[in-house]
Amino acid sequence: MRRRGHHRRGTLVAAGVTAGVLVAAFVGVTAHADPGNAGSGNAGSGNAGSGPVIPGQDAIDHARAAVRDREAAAGRIQSALTAADNALHALEASAGLAAESYDAAVAQAAAATRAAADAQTKATAALDTQHRAEGRLGAFAAAMYRQGPDMARIVALLHAGTLHDFATREQALANYDAAGALAVKDARQATRDATAARQQAERAAQDQQAAEGRARAARDRARALAVAEQAQVAGIKARQDALLGQLAAAQGVEVGLERQRQAGLA
Repeated sequence: MRRRGHHRRGTLVAAGVTAGVLVAAFVGVTAHADPGNAGSGNAGSGNAGSGPVIPGQDAIDHARAAVRDREAAAGRIQSALTAADNALHALEASAGLAAESYDAAVAQAAAATRAAADAQTKATAALDTQHRAEGRLGAFAAAMYRQGPDMARIVALLHAGTLHDFATREQALANYDAAGALAVKDARQATRDATAARQQAERAAQDQQAAEGRARAARDRARALAVAEQAQVAGIKARQDALLGQLAAAQGVEVGLERQRQAGLA
């Protein structure tokens, strides 16, 4: 829509300049073509001079050349105005992209913060599990150290009164050994899980720091771009004001009217 507006704007500028210059040129030619009519006392001559005056070919060529010159000047001014308008829109688009990049970086930093918090929670839970498993293993190790595993087995079996009692005591000792083995297995697995969770939490914390750094960098870029663009926008608008004055002068209209026309055709 903006490009069609610029095309209409250029067409109307050319039409306005052409009409204005042709009228001015032919009025001037008519005035210069009848210099002796006012000073003549001859009634017949006065009657002859009051008829229509047809300009010569030189005057027509001169008027057409003036039209072309003013049309070309108006076209150049209009092109400069269009370029300035495009520059303003480019600056607006650039600022919009910078703001979007900052918003995206902030969202990523927030997500990284949540991920780091979740990872830390899991690491804490895994560490608690490791401590409990190590506690159970330590209890078995202390009992075995106090009694001695082989002596405890022998004493228990020697005190068996019957074969069934012996089998029961043997199964209890086997269960005790199995519980000890399970405690060792659980402690090892809990240690591996806690180590993996801690490493994941460390990576998540690093990701969080990196995301926050990107967000700060995006914020600084957006701010610097906004400051730089303020000066550029002021310069472009000053240039537009000057061009509007030139275009109004080329078309013989008021600057305010030309400004309204430009705004209406934008």
